[in-house]
Amino acid sequence: MLSMMMMQTGGIHLLKQEAAAMEEELYNFNLKVRNTGTLEMGALRTGTHDDLVTALGLGVYYWQFRPITRVRSISI
Repeated sequence: MLSMMMMQTGGIHLLKQEAAAMEEELYNFNLKVRNTGTLEMGALRTGTHDDLVTALGLGVYYWQFRPITRVRSISI
């Protein structure tokens, strides 16, 4: 649904409460390079969440690389 909304509006619109939760999760989202060279991403501190950020990232990725074909509306 997020990808469809992004395609239609060209942006993301969130309710105030959801935007506050997203802002907090974005603040807690970290990238860490391990000694092996692999990348660890997410809310790396205990007690923090990253599910909204992950969902947003997946939606943006899907929208950019697998665009949804437009469906013509059918009137009956």
